[in-house]
Amino acid sequence: MSFFKKIVTLSLLCCAYGFSLENSLGLKGLPQYGSSPARSLQPAFGLLFESVGNENQQRYEAAGEFGKGPFRAGFVYDHFVLDSIYRKSYSELDLGYSYWLLLMGVGYGASMEWIPGGDLWVRHRFKVGLAFEWRQLYVGGLLDGWFDELTEIEFLVGGGAKVGDSFDLFFQWNGCLFDLGVGVQINQFRISSVYQFPGFGAEFSLGFLWEGWGLDIFYGFINESFRRFGVKVSKRFGKKTIL
Repeated sequence: MSFFKKIVTLSLLCCAYGFSLENSLGLKGLPQYGSSPARSLQPAFGLLFESVGNENQQRYEAAGEFGKGPFRAGFVYDHFVLDSIYRKSYSELDLGYSYWLLLMGVGYGASMEWIPGGDLWVRHRFKVGLAFEWRQLYVGGLLDGWFDELTEIEFLVGGGAKVGDSFDLFFQWNGCLFDLGVGVQINQFRISSVYQFPGFGAEFSLGFLWEGWGLDIFYGFINESFRRFGVKVSKRFGKKTIL
């Protein structure tokens, strides 16, 4: 196997364990499978539909967050349709707390895979996140793993910055893959892109914001083995609390 093929294979293996083309360490946004629980409170609810892979597998997602003051709680539920009989779901609950420049959080997730009327497999996952925010800059880290494989704990480190009111960027690294993302806000419209190395992956999204409502359309790929296209609708609730 050539050196290039080895690098590509390693990259795809890393992606298979949950490292995707998303700002996983971002301090704002609805919870996701790969996101850190160390985030700022921004009460919201969202729904997502995604077509994943070259075999047209589907993912349906509902996510939300709420809280009060320095306390934040978030949840995400994913339902996967992998083929005509095989099903998978993932549920997660995050709890977070912020103090001065520090944000911290923990998360618990449960993954279930089953064949309707047949076997069922369940796994339990954990997350620990930590971030520091100063003015328009932040750095953070995430540890996550499965309780039945505590020797296979994964990590993610990175950071980001906001320049003015319309431009932001981020980077993140998990030991084998590096992501670099940029975003531009123009009035109610937002355009963003993420690029992944080694090998090559990219994702592009177009968003529209109006009175707390958001609509995002995105498309991403990693080499020729992984592609996804999706639509997300979200709604923000106030600025501090929905309790």
